[in-house]
Amino acid sequence: MKDKLRLYARVFKKVMESIMITDSGGVILSVNPAFTTTTGYTEEEVVGQTPRILYSGKQNPEFYIHMWATIHETGGWKGEIWNRRKNGDLYLEWLTISTVRDKQGKISNYVGIFMDITERKKSEEKLQLHARVFETASEGIMITDTKGWILSVNPAFSETTGYTEAEALGRTPRLLHSGVQDAEFHIQMWASIHETGSWQGEVWNKRKNGEIYPEWLTINTVRNENGKISNYVGVFTDITERKLSEENLKYLAHYDVLTGLPNRFLFHDRLSQAIVQANRQGHWAALMFIDLDHFKLINDTLGHAVGDQLLKNAGKRLESCVRTGDTVSRLGGDEFTVILPHIDETEDALLVAQKILEELALPFFLAEQELFITASIGISIYPLNGEDSETLIKQADSAMYRAKEQSNNYQLYTSNMNATFYRKMKLENGLRKALEKDQLRIVYQPQMDIQTGRINGIEALLRWQHPEMGMVPPNEFIQIVEENGQIVEIGEWVLRSVCEQNKAWQLAGYPPLKCAINLSPR
Repeated sequence: MKDKLRLYARVFKKVMESIMITDSGGVILSVNPAFTTTTGYTEEEVVGQTPRILYSGKQNPEFYIHMWATIHETGGWKGEIWNRRKNGDLYLEWLTISTVRDKQGKISNYVGIFMDITERKKSEEKLQLHARVFETASEGIMITDTKGWILSVNPAFSETTGYTEAEALGRTPRLLHSGVQDAEFHIQMWASIHETGSWQGEVWNKRKNGEIYPEWLTINTVRNENGKISNYVGVFTDITERKLSEENLKYLAHYDVLTGLPNRFLFHDRLSQAIVQANRQGHWAALMFIDLDHFKLINDTLGHAVGDQLLKNAGKRLESCVRTGDTVSRLGGDEFTVILPHIDETEDALLVAQKILEELALPFFLAEQELFITASIGISIYPLNGEDSETLIKQADSAMYRAKEQSNNYQLYTSNMNATFYRKMKLENGLRKALEKDQLRIVYQPQMDIQTGRINGIEALLRWQHPEMGMVPPNEFIQIVEENGQIVEIGEWVLRSVCEQNKAWQLAGYPPLKCAINLSPR
């Protein structure tokens, strides 16, 4: 018996669990060393005290009422409880309270055995948090062992791929392989993982329904306490919508929204490529600038909706006139371009230009009516008219203006066009302030009666006195002001000035005269 008691005493002192023994009134009789380690109180400090010395205030009175009711009813209680150490720190313990009865069956003692589970609780809560994150994450998550066998996937994985967890477990990530990436891609990916412990990038995978989709994938290694790889974790996001947005932005950056044709940015890129290709392969290339004649009149008369539809239909007709490798672009307004990256002679470009004119000459059926348009085309040839984009563009533009002036429909660039183009540009710029600077003049040509020799009328003629180019005849500048809209303002000025002059002559004693004025159809 003594040996057994000595054994009990040794166990009491050596066990890792804290032990507290009280009498039936709850007064502490004894505690073991583990109690001191956990609470900070020595045996001398607690003997004669009650367990309230550890009271934390975290549990409400109902908790203790229920606990003691259970002890008296069943002879014991166990559960989690918050207590306070000597230094004031709160800690969570797992407590078991048992009753000890004497020979008469009355409670003589209570024994409390408890273990500090603060850290374990934190670990459990952390694990629970990780589990919640795993289950609720919007990213798909896949965990494999070192051989690549899938151990776990989250709901987002199933939502993205279409495979349930049961279908994925025990298989490898090859389940999702699309075949888009080749073997070299995967070799480099795993080389990076083994070298750095992780990899991330864009991957195309395949859903259960066979649909191929892009995802942004991050793979990380997980190592055990010995530093050896125990698992691989793949986290991925379906980036289909992002890719579509990127493609849409790329489209908007390179294509005209109205017609769907390449825009100015892509036109310059294609023209540069055509020059490089022609230079490398030793052939010619052609550039056409196309302007729809009198489009502004149609747009202003029938409305922008009809004008937009006309541009869209014209763009389609232009595309029907060229080969697959050629480029039709819309630079803006009613200005189109055509790049022929491979021609053998000038005649090739002229044939395409003629085909375009014939196609555009066919009626357009818009807004329940039949519309007819013509076009002016300027053509420059690489390398005959220039060896860089800027020069070819300038020459084709000059040729287009010459075609418009002469109503030739299309015009090849010739070297003497530059002087004509620059003169026209100078006239156009000067006209914008000619009226304001009082440079316009009206001259009067008398109309004589041959029989009587008397003047029976006059004709008012408009002239422009340019400060550098001298007197500019109307056949040079009238078409310009008709195109840019200044004709309205200048026409009103002519009418007013002629009326004022006629009135001044009458006040000076001259008889009234009939005056003829040429009016623009605009």
